[in-house]
Amino acid sequence: MKCPNCGEDMPDDSWYCEKCGCDIHIVPDYDLELESNILESIEYIAADVRSGQASQDQADKESKNTPENCHTNGTIAGTKQKQKYIVKIAYGVCCLGLILAFVVTGISLGHYYSYDYQIQRAVSCMSKEQYTEAITYYLRALELEKTDVEVVFLLAEAYLQKGNKIEYEYLLREIIRNSSSSQEQLDRAYGKLIAIYKAREEYDAINEILLLSENTAIRTAYQTYLAASPRFSYEEGDYDKAVPLKLSSDTIGRIYYTTDGSDPDINSSLYTAPILIDSPNTVIKAVAVNEYGIYSEIVTKTYNVKIDMEEAPKISVISGTYYMPMMIEVLEADGRDVYYTTDGTQPNLHSNLYTGPIPMPLGRSIYNFAYVDESGNRGLAAERRYYLKLETAVSIEEAQALVVECMMMQQKIYNAEGKISTSSSASYLYEYQYVISIKEQGNFYVIAESFMDGKGVKNKTGSYYAVSVNEKRCFKLSIDGNNNYSIVEILIDSPQEG
Repeated sequence: MKCPNCGEDMPDDSWYCEKCGCDIHIVPDYDLELESNILESIEYIAADVRSGQASQDQADKESKNTPENCHTNGTIAGTKQKQKYIVKIAYGVCCLGLILAFVVTGISLGHYYSYDYQIQRAVSCMSKEQYTEAITYYLRALELEKTDVEVVFLLAEAYLQKGNKIEYEYLLREIIRNSSSSQEQLDRAYGKLIAIYKAREEYDAINEILLLSENTAIRTAYQTYLAASPRFSYEEGDYDKAVPLKLSSDTIGRIYYTTDGSDPDINSSLYTAPILIDSPNTVIKAVAVNEYGIYSEIVTKTYNVKIDMEEAPKISVISGTYYMPMMIEVLEADGRDVYYTTDGTQPNLHSNLYTGPIPMPLGRSIYNFAYVDESGNRGLAAERRYYLKLETAVSIEEAQALVVECMMMQQKIYNAEGKISTSSSASYLYEYQYVISIKEQGNFYVIAESFMDGKGVKNKTGSYYAVSVNEKRCFKLSIDGNNNYSIVEILIDSPQEG
């Protein structure tokens, strides 16, 4: 047998051409209207035959009682025989029509309820770019096999080829929500959806479908798009010790937080280290922001920390205004660690560790000192506010320039930028640190020397210089183990006349 569409040879018992996909109809597809018309026509013929037979029987009965027709009985008898024969033929045709109708109906119904037939027809229509017809067959196949996820993929592809991207996207979402979907099917569906949203730069939509998934493999594979809410290392509640709160998230990005009850954003505090909570009713709000700028849900927790706080350290210099340099010392530490801050915040383990007397800075400053143990528990803070007003004849900038000039005269550097040679990009830097008072010597700016290599890495060399605040005189400064200062003047030679 040959295919009526392409002429390809095919088995006699085949209903489907493997070359062109044409369906070989032994009988026509099921058609309700055709069946109705056939049945109506057969019924009409049968009724007509029955009506004709009844009329003939009545006429025969009447003719038997008519004298003038008695001589024609033989002819009438023959006619009756012919009429009976015609009636039998008519009934036979009716029966044959009914049988044919039942056969057609049976085959059509068989196709209608055949999953394989619906798939074959859909594939054939897709190959002919008959997408509307293919969609109809795929929809019927899904009615027969509601859990077949692969058919949903095929149906989605048919909608995409037809240009209906909304239905295509909807069906992919149905697949990722379907509990019958295998891991491989989920991978495909998520991959197609994320490709759509990425092309449209709809990263919020990607984050949404990932947050709805409980599949660890999927969330791990696409974690760069995920903005998962921060996790807190401590549950909220009451504590009798300081809480070193750690924040984490599955999000590749950053975590921002607030402690004043406001909602965090990218302008809030950036989380980089544990947050030490040591006071009552502390509210922490945190949000994760991924590299695409997508915000997670904000997490809020309240901590009520009540601890018996150790007394504040004793400080040698009280708050006030000063007119000469002072050294700030912690008294009676008894081996306990004291931490301090210079920005008004409360000290913790990440603050400055006190190791010795601190020179009071010029101008206004604020210090907070507190005992902090290795667990982060902090005692009461000692706050000191200072205002150092010092009369000077030499500015800080002039003092730094004078040290640079001295180093050039000693040929340690060859220009004012501190370069060590014309062939090297390394340099020395001279930076102001603080002011000191040396007994019987006066007040001095302290300038520290640093070395910066060719890669821009800077480290202090341990060399210090002093410049008088009242006259342009440069000294080499030494500090012993007891923080005692001594100076040796560096003389600047005047250029000799030729």
